Amino acid sequence: MQSFLRHGALRSNPSRAWSATKPRHTGSALRLAARAYTSKPAENHSSLPIINAAHNEDGSAVVSEKFNFPHADVTFRSSDNVLFHLHRKNLDICASGFPGEMASTGEVLELPEASATLELLFQFLYPQPQPALDTAPLEVLKPLAEAAEKYKVFPAMSNCRGRFWSMAHEHPLDVAAYAAKHDYAALFDKVAPIIVSMPSYQVMQILPPYLILPWARYRDEWQAALEDSVHDDVVCAGRVEHSHTENTTHGPDDQYRDAAFWILIDLGRGIGSLRNLNTIFHTGDEVWQQCCLRDLERWRKCVEERIAKIP
Repeated sequence: MQSFLRHGALRSNPSRAWSATKPRHTGSALRLAARAYTSKPAENHSSLPIINAAHNEDGSAVVSEKFNFPHADVTFRSSDNVLFHLHRKNLDICASGFPGEMASTGEVLELPEASATLELLFQFLYPQPQPALDTAPLEVLKPLAEAAEKYKVFPAMSNCRGRFWSMAHEHPLDVAAYAAKHDYAALFDKVAPIIVSMPSYQVMQILPPYLILPWARYRDEWQAALEDSVHDDVVCAGRVEHSHTENTTHGPDDQYRDAAFWILIDLGRGIGSLRNLNTIFHTGDEVWQQCCLRDLERWRKCVEERIAKIP
């Protein structure tokens, strides 16, 4: 199945190409994609690692234990008043999204991210074992991924993308929002068939405006495939008015008619049924007439071929 995003997005906005290396737009169009996160606060750090307290007893900022290098020449302050002393050289090598004119030694650059997110992010700037994100929960991953994309911390961007990939079935809408916002076409293509059966408003509210029309077209293609799968011309590949070629006699309630009846009911449940063909066309342990099995297989093949044509 081709990428509907590559073709649809280019049709709707020819100047925009899907590329992980292309400079990202930071305007309102892409920020709308973040509305997928409205079910929880944008930075819910309830399960993130706790970094001491936000203030010392005298009210001064806490300094991160991990990032308090004696020869550091850049200092960042998190939104919850934790200081991180880093090396400018590491920022230059591993990232490209931090302020172009860095503060001189002794000055503090304010960042809007919480300390728990920055504690993870900055570990990707140094030659050391990186945080294992393969089991990171969504509330940890989302703020980290957004910070990685914002500051272009390339090792973190790659690791976050891999974790989102593994979450496609568990959190499809969140994965779709992340992929659409940051132009990860392959990731969106992976999750698109999963979310296509969801209510349109749920999906469209997480998409940037330039993708809404391509998404509507894509969903219409799936709906058309569903309608074609129950059309007489398709069902007749394994004919409902089926008759056996062997020397057997069956009435209207033969195996094929019974199977076709339940298949049509299952397909009538909506677009999502097209993703469960193994279950819908499962024949169980019953002893089947070969001609019935053959015609059911023809029907299924027609449905699969129609799905494969979805752009």
